[in-house]
Amino acid sequence: MVGDFVLAVDGGATKTQMVLMEMGTGKLYFRRGGSSSHETLPGGFDEMTFVLSGMIGGICREAGIEPEDICFSSLGMAGMDLPFQLRRTEGILRAIGLGEFRLQNDAFLPVLAEAADGCGIGIINGTGFSAAAVDAFGDRMQLGGFHGCSDDFGGGQWYAERAVAAAYRSAYMGGEPTELCERIAAALQVPEAAGLIERVVLAGRRDPQGTERKLCVCLHEAAEAGDEISREIFEDSAMECAARVRQMLLQMDFAGRQSVPVILAGGQFQNGCRYFREMAVAMMPDCCRAQVMAHPPVLGALFDALRARRFEITPKFRAEAAASVERMAAEA
Repeated sequence: MVGDFVLAVDGGATKTQMVLMEMGTGKLYFRRGGSSSHETLPGGFDEMTFVLSGMIGGICREAGIEPEDICFSSLGMAGMDLPFQLRRTEGILRAIGLGEFRLQNDAFLPVLAEAADGCGIGIINGTGFSAAAVDAFGDRMQLGGFHGCSDDFGGGQWYAERAVAAAYRSAYMGGEPTELCERIAAALQVPEAAGLIERVVLAGRRDPQGTERKLCVCLHEAAEAGDEISREIFEDSAMECAARVRQMLLQMDFAGRQSVPVILAGGQFQNGCRYFREMAVAMMPDCCRAQVMAHPPVLGALFDALRARRFEITPKFRAEAAASVERMAAEA
């Protein structure tokens, strides 16, 4: 029998967080795991099924219920960019036992978490890149998420490639000097200048995600140290973020709001260099109020599920839920 539980899922390319809430008592249950994205898991959709089934089953057992007892679920999942991906995943969720649910790209979670009424624009910039908006009438729009095909100018792969390209141009093509040459050589233990590309390729084959992270760290650290080439890369990225926001403002109806929240989320913003964060905020349109995300994105899925059940989300409840989820995440 369906109870008064709601489920919230932030299924990222790197980690997954899950919250189950009993609306009558306000009790929260929490689960944390690795990637649940079909795009990063070696087994694709089949492995995603295994991961989600295990996590949902585990959190339900802790609460003493079955997945069928959940009255509504909101899931923000990385890799939910195309209709066939949504259809395939919806079938998986029904097979697990979920009844009513909303499945969406994880780029929607930042604004759903941070904006009091769930209206605004969010940009996810971590392993991947995507921008998403929810307007004053609940209509939704997503831009990006297809790497070069959507000219993303963001995401780990893009920054890693730009860092290597800048070092290559400097070392071999008479380009402007950059700290990236020395930083990448040290990070990947390049024995000599001529071996840069070989080492990047071999390291990428052995450990794609680890190599990407190292290259991104090189870029962020070089920019923070004042390297002009690295800063230009982040300036280009910040300009593209602002361009996506402007398009969303033009194409969606924010009911004449004088201040539209823009939430910057993901590791490139939250854990990267201060210079990039400052540039991203400074380049936003004047009618926007840009800020770096302060709370876990899974709160966006929780508030979304609660809104669907017409649960009153007061400022006090938001603060208490955020504090509880942050505490459970730290203890997990």
